[in-house]
Amino acid sequence: GQVWHTTLKHERERELLFIGNQFRQAINYYFKANNRYPARLEDLVLDDRSPAIRRHLRKLFVDPMTGLAEWGVVKSDNVVVGVYSLSEDEPLKKSVFAARDADFENKNKYSEWIFMAKLPAAAPKNSPAAAPKQGG
Repeated sequence: GQVWHTTLKHERERELLFIGNQFRQAINYYFKANNRYPARLEDLVLDDRSPAIRRHLRKLFVDPMTGLAEWGVVKSDNVVVGVYSLSEDEPLKKSVFAARDADFENKNKYSEWIFMAKLPAAAPKNSPAAAPKQGG
């Protein structure tokens, strides 16, 4: 039973990394298309700001760690620049992350795995990475 539980948790971690990076990529694509960040996660699924409707994500994913479709949202100047799991559980994976996820090394909770957009050089003064704000 313990081996199965550990195997399942490893699989959920891999899924969280995949989904989190899908959100990160979609936020970056939204910015490239609109020269601004989305106001809410739902804008990634239905971006109707141009004549042709764009979908940066096919759907809003369920957080594999909590089983809920609710995510922590990092906001800066009232726009979404990142997401994170709301799970307070301790990760099994603590090292050997891909370069884009290198900040996750030695984190003690999944909620500390913050999938941030690639902010332009002229990022807002109040850096969202310093203090994530939950919302959305």
